[in-house]
Amino acid sequence: MQKREHPMHIFQSIIDFIRENIFIIIILFVLNWGRDEAIFMYGRWAFIGFLILSFIRMILNWFMTTYEFKEETAHYYTGVFKKTHRSIPLYRVQNVRRDIPFHFKLFNITSLKLETGMSQDSGSLHFKALSIKEADRIEQLLAEIKLASEQEEEDGEIELDELTESIQTEDVTEKREVSERTVHFNPTKKEVFKASFLSFSFLAIIPLAITGYLQIEDVIDIEDQLLGIYSLITSSKMSIIITILLSLIGVFLFGIIYTYIRYGKYEIASDENNIYITSGILNEKSFSVRKERVQAIQINQSFLKKLLGLADVRLISAGSSIGEASEVSSLYPFLPVHRAYSILEEILPQFSVLDNMNKLPKRSLKVKMLRPPIFSLIVLAGLLWFAPKFWWIALILLLITYGIRFFEYRNTRYAMEGPFIQFKVGGLSSTVFITTRQLVTQIEVEQGILQRKYNLTSIKTYNRTRFFHVEFLEDIPKEVGTEFVDWYADRLQEIEYDS
Repeated sequence: MQKREHPMHIFQSIIDFIRENIFIIIILFVLNWGRDEAIFMYGRWAFIGFLILSFIRMILNWFMTTYEFKEETAHYYTGVFKKTHRSIPLYRVQNVRRDIPFHFKLFNITSLKLETGMSQDSGSLHFKALSIKEADRIEQLLAEIKLASEQEEEDGEIELDELTESIQTEDVTEKREVSERTVHFNPTKKEVFKASFLSFSFLAIIPLAITGYLQIEDVIDIEDQLLGIYSLITSSKMSIIITILLSLIGVFLFGIIYTYIRYGKYEIASDENNIYITSGILNEKSFSVRKERVQAIQINQSFLKKLLGLADVRLISAGSSIGEASEVSSLYPFLPVHRAYSILEEILPQFSVLDNMNKLPKRSLKVKMLRPPIFSLIVLAGLLWFAPKFWWIALILLLITYGIRFFEYRNTRYAMEGPFIQFKVGGLSSTVFITTRQLVTQIEVEQGILQRKYNLTSIKTYNRTRFFHVEFLEDIPKEVGTEFVDWYADRLQEIEYDS
């Protein structure tokens, strides 16, 4: 039995249409509503016609879009004139994302995205509008099939086809017992306030203001009005001071409100099999990933976060993709370091954080300093050719380059212990990378000319995501590189092969 998405699918399509054409709407129906010039008069009628045709297309698209679950597979049918059928095996679903905009909350509606580890367009399935009850039932179905497939591997007695029937009816069948969620973290108001400064979210008002100015300037001449406002502000020292203070207060209030809307309802929770991350006040987002799909952990610290003892812990999972919803797959970007490590122990006990890490030898610093600073030399050559009196800029760039290299040498650490490997790289900022031998799908060991002279080498690890996640550790002793290869060779004794 095929189903349609909730009719709010149409409403969301209208919102998307308005968002995509907001500046045209403002220009035609707000800023120039009373003008009778042909370009505005015919432009309004043309846009109304385009709007009517788009609205009809939205209704037809919703009516013709259906989905169903059968034979352990999700099937999605779309298209008004050209029919498209997409299908995803449910056992391949690795991550589940929900997005509940504020206008969905009133009707208990959510969008739902099922992600697999495939990089093709068919690697995910996006339901634009489903009832919360329907989304819960789909997630329950995924959990049921996962449990059943695991049980089937053990005794071969579970029939998965029976489970998909439960999603086709409104009657919820008897479900397997699901472990209770444990909440590990909710930010306090003080932590949200601190995050509003560290995230620099108050700077988001700058591109918004510039974009708005450029769009309005294309339609009406506001230069005279701005000059008048500028003259009024600069008429006295007191007016300048008041304007600066009010601007700073407004910008920081904007940053606090913006950050609270994003992080005020953040929650990290887990059960026996999954990790759940939710965020957002007006637009609520959620991300769930099976613990077994987490390929590695990244602990990132910017310079300011280092000073304040905060860190951003990110989960690198088999179904994640580059640049997609990165703020949701983070275990809160402003966690206190000690709390970050304790949460990792609670939700991912299969990963061990190694305390005693090795430093780079002194000869590594020599190699870093002897490497030619290619970019600085190119800048110097360009300045000497085009603007020789500014040669000192290249000197400053050169000093910065070597300063960064020195801090990279001081901060780089590495450790291998049992099945675990851990890197720490970076200069003023740093990133700690943690994974296990079983989850590393490929390694590389490289040695350049300078490294051969000083008996050093570099190593790479590859973890499976939608593409590959690559970590690079440079200028470690050659004997450690050999040990790394032997360490990885022991993986053959740990992995299991399908018969």
